[in-house]
Amino acid sequence: MDKISKLEKLELEMTQDQNLLLRESNLIFGEGDPNCEVLFIGEAPGANEDREKRPFCWPAGQALA
Repeated sequence: MDKISKLEKLELEMTQDQNLLLRESNLIFGEGDPNCEVLFIGEAPGANEDREKRPFCWPAGQALA
């Protein structure tokens, strides 16, 4: 199984596992190059990230650009 397939499987497991106690608005799974050298992990998505289901959008993403 390649890296992209493993990440897709992990995302599916995380979104369907009732024991994780995550609300839909808590989990924003990443996007981008799975072979990147640098990875940014956010602690808690804001309202814009929840709405767009994208990490680091709006002001946070502008600071990283």
